[in-house]
Amino acid sequence: MNPRDLINNVSTMALSSSYSLVTVLTLLHFSDPAGRCPKGVFIQQFRNYYIGRENAGLKPEKTDSPLFDPQPVSDDQVWNLVTVETLPAWQAGGYLDFNEEFVRFHSGLWSNLKAADIAQLRLTIIARLDQYYSTF
Repeated sequence: MNPRDLINNVSTMALSSSYSLVTVLTLLHFSDPAGRCPKGVFIQQFRNYYIGRENAGLKPEKTDSPLFDPQPVSDDQVWNLVTVETLPAWQAGGYLDFNEEFVRFHSGLWSNLKAADIAQLRLTIIARLDQYYSTF
C-alpha cells in the first residue's frame, strides 16, 4: 500500500464508530521513528482520545459503545476492542500490523509516508471525525 491509498481509504471508509480513525490518529501521534507504538502506549493514548473528548464536554462515542464512558474502561477492554473492531481490517488492507508488543504501520507504507502525507492524513482524519461526531 502507498500513502495515497491510505488517505483515500480514510476519506471514503464507512464509519459505524470512530475507532478506526482514532487507531490511525493514535499511531500517527505516538509512533517511534520506525512507525511503531508500544502496545501499552497505544492503549493509553487511544483511551485518552475519548477521555479528552469527555473532559471537553463532548460525547466520546455513541451510547452503545464501551467508550461512551471511557474512564472505567480497562487496558484489556481497550485492547480487545481494537483487536476485534479495527486492527484486523487495517492489517488485512496492508496498512497496519500488530502483535502483543506493538501496533505499527506496515513497514513498506511507513517508509513511503512523507511529512506532507502525514499532515494530509491527520487533517483528513480530523475532518472525518468531525463529520462522524456531527451525526449524534
